[in-house]
Amino acid sequence: MSDDEALSLFRMKFNASIKKLDELIGQYNIEKAKALFLKMEGEAHKVGCSDLDGYSRRFEAIEEDTSKELERWLEAFQKLSQEFLDACDAVLQNQFRNDAAKKEALEIISVHAGIEHYRGDVKVYRAELVDFCDFFRASLEMLEKFIIHRDMEKLSLFIQDLQTHAKKIQAHNILEFTDRVESILSQEKIELKELLGRYKSSLKI
Repeated sequence: MSDDEALSLFRMKFNASIKKLDELIGQYNIEKAKALFLKMEGEAHKVGCSDLDGYSRRFEAIEEDTSKELERWLEAFQKLSQEFLDACDAVLQNQFRNDAAKKEALEIISVHAGIEHYRGDVKVYRAELVDFCDFFRASLEMLEKFIIHRDMEKLSLFIQDLQTHAKKIQAHNILEFTDRVESILSQEKIELKELLGRYKSSLKI
C-alpha cells in the first residue's frame, strides 16, 4: 500500500472514529471510548501523524478527576445510606431512643413530605417506604461496584432508577445525592465532548 493510500485509509478510520466516540461518550461507555482514543493514536503513528498525540492522556486526566469526585461522593453517600436505613428501621418498627431521635429519623427520611405526597394516606406511604428500603438496601453493593469498576453507563442507569424510587417517598436527602452524582457525570460528558471537538479539528494531513 502506498503512502497516499495509507493516509486515505487513515482519514476514513479517523472520520468513523469521531462518530463512534460521540456515540460512546453519549452512552457513558467511557472505557470503550478511551480504548478507541488509544487505538486511533496508534493508527496515526503508523502513518507518521503526530496530530493526535496527547488526546488519550487528556482523556485519562478527565476520567481520573471524575473518579476522584465519585469516590468522595460514594464515601459521603455510604454514611447517609447507613443513617437512612437505620431511620427506616426505627420508623417502620416505631422504636426510638427518645423524642430527639424520633425527630431526626423522620427528617432523614422526609416522612412528612412523603405522607403529604400521598395526601395523608399513611398506609400507602408505609407500603412504599417498605418497598424503597428493601430496594435501597439491596442496591448499595451494586452502586459501589459500578463506581469502583468505572461502569459509568450502568451507574447512570442505576441512579435514574434510584431517583424514581426515591421520588415515590419524597426522600429528599437521597434525591440531593443522586442529583450530585448526575452533575458529576454530566460534567465529565461535557468535558469529553469538548475534548472530542478539539480532537476532530486536530488532524492536519
